[in-house]
Amino acid sequence: MTAQRHIETQEGTAFQANLDRRLGERFEVEARVGSGGMGLVFRGRDLLDGSTVAVKVLQHPEYIAIERFTREAEVLAGLVHPGIVRYVAHGRTPRGEPFLAMEWLDGETLAYCIARGPIDGAATARLGAKVLQALALAPNARTTGGRSPSPAPS
Repeated sequence: MTAQRHIETQEGTAFQANLDRRLGERFEVEARVGSGGMGLVFRGRDLLDGSTVAVKVLQHPEYIAIERFTREAEVLAGLVHPGIVRYVAHGRTPRGEPFLAMEWLDGETLAYCIARGPIDGAATARLGAKVLQALALAPNARTTGGRSPSPAPS
């Protein structure tokens, strides 16, 4: 079964993206929840344990993008910290696009929190400390392509 998705590109032109509802035998895609510079993010279900997962699918098949995406998955697989999203699996969709499955995190995004209004200094300091603790685990974070942590799936 294939899900049709209407997606606005960064240039503002629209295109149709097809994504199979099943990614192999393990994941079922439920809904598109965001997009970024490298691809699309979907909410899905891990059919092994029933948990909700975030599935990032690479939409730019150039060699360098595939290499960067694969490095990101491999680095994430080796990081375990409460401030870093948990790696679940990575592989290829039935159409050959690389994907990365991660734990699903409920809650509001940093971007949403900032949009509500100013964040007081103490809360900013606590959040900054948590981010730095997580980043300290990955001293070679640039192996993921030098991409910065994002406040929200855009």
